[in-house]
Amino acid sequence: LETRGARTGQPRTIATLCMPLGRDLVLGGSNWGQERDPAWVHNLRANPQCKATFRGYVGAMTARELKGAERAAIWNPLVRFNPQYAHYQEATERRLPVLLLNRSGD
Repeated sequence: LETRGARTGQPRTIATLCMPLGRDLVLGGSNWGQERDPAWVHNLRANPQCKATFRGYVGAMTARELKGAERAAIWNPLVRFNPQYAHYQEATERRLPVLLLNRSGD
């Protein structure tokens, strides 16, 4: 995942787990259960345009943080995909952010 730094605008590249959802990707901002969201979440909130590399796809995507019923609907499938998310959620008082990335232009 390549994001733009929220303050600097500089490219930031990280490897992170994602759950495929059709042509979209779902990301959980667990930060291993720490009390702060990961930097990439902060970057995507500031600039939702990003670039993803996943299973042969390399291209532009747009991130959107899921809230309310949308987040609730995807939370259990995300935990089934990676059960660690449940442990991370239990380890912190913050609500883990869930972001949906869809291919730009779709």
